[in-house]
Amino acid sequence: MVHDARVLPGPLATLDLFLSWLREGKTDNARRLLVDPTFLDMAVKLGWGQLKSPRSFLVDMQEEGQSWPEWLGARIVTKTSDQRWVFHFTLQDGHWLIKDWLAEQQAPTASRTASPDSTGGRKP
Repeated sequence: MVHDARVLPGPLATLDLFLSWLREGKTDNARRLLVDPTFLDMAVKLGWGQLKSPRSFLVDMQEEGQSWPEWLGARIVTKTSDQRWVFHFTLQDGHWLIKDWLAEQQAPTASRTASPDSTGGRKP
C-alpha cells in the first residue's frame, strides 16, 4: 500500500525555480535551494538575477542514463560574458538542492557545439 505519492520536482525544476526567485529578488527563497548558501552571492555577482531573456540561460546537457540527473550543463549569456557552467545537484530530505556549479573550460575554437540531449535545450 502506498502512503505517500507526491510528485518530486527534479534538478531542472529546482534550477528553474532558483533562477526565477533570483529574477524576482526573492533571495531568501533562492538561498534555500542551495546546499552552500554562499553560492547565492556568486550568482548575484554573475548577474544571473538580471537575465530576462529565455535565450540567456540554456540548459543543453545532462547526465546520461539517469532518471534524475545529478548534473546539468548550461550556457549562460550575460552583458559581460558567454560562459558554460555545470550545475551539480543532491537530494536532501526529499528535495533536490543545487550542490554547486563550476565554469566549464572554453574550447580553443569557436566550432565547439554540445550534442543534443533529453533536456531538449530547455530554457529555465
